[in-house]
This record gives sequence, C-alpha cells and structure tokens, in this order.
Amino acid sequence: MRPHASPGPDTWSTPHDGRTYFVRILGDPVTVWLHWLDRAKRTTPCTGLECAHCPQVRQQWKGYAPALACARAPAH
Repeated sequence: MRPHASPGPDTWSTPHDGRTYFVRILGDPVTVWLHWLDRAKRTTPCTGLECAHCPQVRQQWKGYAPALACARAPAH
C-alpha cells in the first residue's frame, strides 16, 4: 500500500475563537505516519514493515512542532 502524500508545510491547525495568537516555534518539526482506527475512533502509529494495520487501513501523514502559543485578549 502506498502512503498518501504529506499535506505540505503550509497546512496548519487554526483556532476559530476570534482571538489573535502569537506562536513561537521552539524546535524542529516531528513527523509520523498514522492509521485511523474507525472502531476505536483514534489514530495509532504505523510500525513499518510488520505493521498489522497496513494491509487494511491507509496511512496518514501528520506533523507536529513544539511551540508556545499565547492568545491576546479581545479589545473591549
């Protein structure tokens, strides 16, 4: 099974609460291949060549970066 392409470096999770956030990236990003398990409603890491999920469940790429985020309070 071929893994899906990564979504690219410009795909970010963003909060939708109307506040402005300042974010400082603290280190290098970490990437991991995951499988979504429908029955468990969660992801699990792909373990590689001997992964029990690879034959049935497609892989998903995820990336994480250590960061510090601070929200600015809305103006009154």
